[in-house]
Amino acid sequence: MLRRHEFVLAHVSWMLLGVLGLTLFGLMSLQAFAFVSFVGFLGLVALTAPATRSPEWRRRLKWFVALVVVVFGYAVFRRVMGKL
Repeated sequence: MLRRHEFVLAHVSWMLLGVLGLTLFGLMSLQAFAFVSFVGFLGLVALTAPATRSPEWRRRLKWFVALVVVVFGYAVFRRVMGKL
């Protein structure tokens, strides 16, 4: 199995466990699921980082992570401004 497929399988497994955990604790919402998925994604990226040369698909992940950080930052900003 390709490393890329293992990465995707691990992230999908994390998301399914996140849905199960959030549902069991009665905390299931879109925002909570997105947060749990993103934290799992960042952890997976950090844990599976190669020590030597990165393949092309791994180098493109940094742009995706940057995009998602900006989107989450904007969502937090909107939520804080809505409370004020």
